[in-house]
Formats: sequence, structure tokens, C-alpha cells
Amino acid sequence: GPHGWSTIRGDMAAFFLVGALGLVWGGARRAATPLIFTAALFGIALTGRAIHLVQAGGHEGWWTPMAIEAATTIISLVAAGVFARAARD
Repeated sequence: GPHGWSTIRGDMAAFFLVGALGLVWGGARRAATPLIFTAALFGIALTGRAIHLVQAGGHEGWWTPMAIEAATTIISLVAAGVFARAARD
């Protein structure tokens, strides 16, 4: 119903806005911390999807969001590591 759609819209907007801001902030400032938080957001989403996949099985297109979340998590963590090492040097 309307409450469910409102929750989905609000939660999805918040998730992707915070994720995008973390990527932009971390990249622009060459700061590791926002990228680690972004990796945590996407990593938790990926974990939730993996649990659902094991419990309920696959469905059409299941792999696309998981691939995007995995790539975002990995890229965020790699960039955070690079920026953290550069800050120490």
C-alpha cells in the first residue's frame, strides 16, 4: 500500500544519496573515511541480498544489483586504502 511505497522511496533515496555523497566527498577530498562508510552501506546491502539468494533462490536479474554493490564496495575500499596510504606519506 501507500505506506510501503513511501518507505521504499524514502529508504532508497536516502541509501543512494548517502552512498553518492560518500563517494563524491571521499573522492574530491581524497579522504578514506567517507569511502569506508560507503563501502559499509553497499557491503551490507550485498550481504542482505546474498542471504536472500541462499534462502529464496535466484530470480530474473538477481545478479545485476549484486554486481553493482560488489563493485562499489570493492572500489570504495581500494580507493580508501590508496588515500589512507597517501595521507601517511
